[in-house]
Amino acid sequence: MWKILWHPLQLLTSNAFNRAIVKVSSFEKIDLDLIEELRGKINGVILDVDETMGPHHGDPFPQNIEHVRQMIASGRQVVIFSNMKKSDRYAELEAMGVKVITSKYPKPDPRGFIECCQVMGLDPSEVVMIGDNFGTDGGCVNAGIDFIHVDPIKTEESVWKSVKRLPQTLSRSLFKYVSDIHDDAMGRLVLRDEHFGEGMSVLDMSHHIGQLLMDELVGDEDLLAEEVK
Repeated sequence: MWKILWHPLQLLTSNAFNRAIVKVSSFEKIDLDLIEELRGKINGVILDVDETMGPHHGDPFPQNIEHVRQMIASGRQVVIFSNMKKSDRYAELEAMGVKVITSKYPKPDPRGFIECCQVMGLDPSEVVMIGDNFGTDGGCVNAGIDFIHVDPIKTEESVWKSVKRLPQTLSRSLFKYVSDIHDDAMGRLVLRDEHFGEGMSVLDMSHHIGQLLMDELVGDEDLLAEEVK
């Protein structure tokens, strides 16, 4: 339990635990081949579904299911890590070979993410987590797994349900806001929508990454110069 309670404090205070290597507006924008240019080989993917691939408690969008199909076709293993019970809405993904894991260690407990890696037979360094919530999905960083953040999909629901889920949506927005502040303050390297433009090649991505790294180094030098003064 303490692992779950401690995670929100880490998100608010620690630069190491509120970072996503990628922040994009939608799941289908994610190009794992290009992301490999930044962080090395990706052999496995852990997925969140609610508000990452479809609306809250709704079916994944067809285009997102197709995107998972492409991930699998590229030779990567894919699992769904859910804090909810298994349901029929995962049927099409399961038919493609995607395993649904409902661990006794729910997100953000790092043991649940480790279990996902074990199911795939992969080391955490070979795996990325894709989700919409730093407060739950972002717990992967405590297991040594890089986090890819996707803006949450809007859900059409009753006023009562919206009010009931308000603590969750507010905390999610707060954690994302804090992460963005740390990105700016620390000059952290983060890939965003503009780095995944249509027709973007690996060479183009390499150029983008090189420029981002250069900006990051310049920022560090400026900070060091200020400290020397």
